[in-house]
Amino acid sequence: MACTFLEIRISKGIELEFIAKRIGIAVDKLDGYEQNTKTMPCSIAVKLCKVYKIASFDQIKF
Repeated sequence: MACTFLEIRISKGIELEFIAKRIGIAVDKLDGYEQNTKTMPCSIAVKLCKVYKIASFDQIKF
């Protein structure tokens, strides 16, 4: 079943600030991507997949 990056982060109990710092972007940008108020670049999606250890975009609901 596909999940959003927000659902994945919450299920792992990870703070938004930690992930934003880990991938090198501002907290408000990551929040916008998670809330779908901003279009997420592929480069950010790839970084998030690496951080969350997700092997395929098929597991992500955009």
